[in-house]
Amino acid sequence: KDFYVLISATSTTNTPTGSAVNSAREIRAYDMAHTQLTGTFTNLAYLEIPYPDADGNGIVDGTYISADSLKVWVWENNEWKIIAESGKANGRDGRDGRNVVWCNIKHLTSFMPIGILIAPATLGNVLIYPNPYKPNSGLGHEYITFGSKKDVSRKLTAYATIKIYTISGDMVKTLEATPADNGQKIWYVDNDAGNKVASGVYICLITNPQGEKCIGKLAIIR
Repeated sequence: KDFYVLISATSTTNTPTGSAVNSAREIRAYDMAHTQLTGTFTNLAYLEIPYPDADGNGIVDGTYISADSLKVWVWENNEWKIIAESGKANGRDGRDGRNVVWCNIKHLTSFMPIGILIAPATLGNVLIYPNPYKPNSGLGHEYITFGSKKDVSRKLTAYATIKIYTISGDMVKTLEATPADNGQKIWYVDNDAGNKVASGVYICLITNPQGEKCIGKLAIIR
């Protein structure tokens, strides 16, 4: 019998901790008369749900969720239930390397990949490099980076404000980190007016909405 399937984003109720951002999908099937089909399948169907990990660091973009921990959960009887036989695609049927979570399903409903939250970085351990910054040294220094995308323990927190001052306390630059930065912010060693910053020692103050702060020194040698 001919039919077609619609997959659409859906709002969720009582979303479990560790759910990938905006990842819930509702799957419905209709016959050619546009009547919704219900019931269970005669055979199990294979389902894949993609997740974002553009930099390949094993963390779902915009979250602190480990991609390796992802499982598919299903909405049944007004609650989310884990599908034990599911997970990140790792070599299943030659599917290694793709950012998808798979499972076998027996009926159509709402599904969502959910994983284990990794604690976000604290500002006291944020990586700042290179320091000293030497743009004319031949070392390839083009900018200064706050935070690490690969080392979760040294990321910026999801929201953070970076203020850079001269040693005498004059404001030089303000940078705002958001979840889209994925724990890392780049400074092109300029001031708020867009001019290159001169050689010297600078103070950086990093704060976040949780009340954490980190104070450090940066050396610039032109």
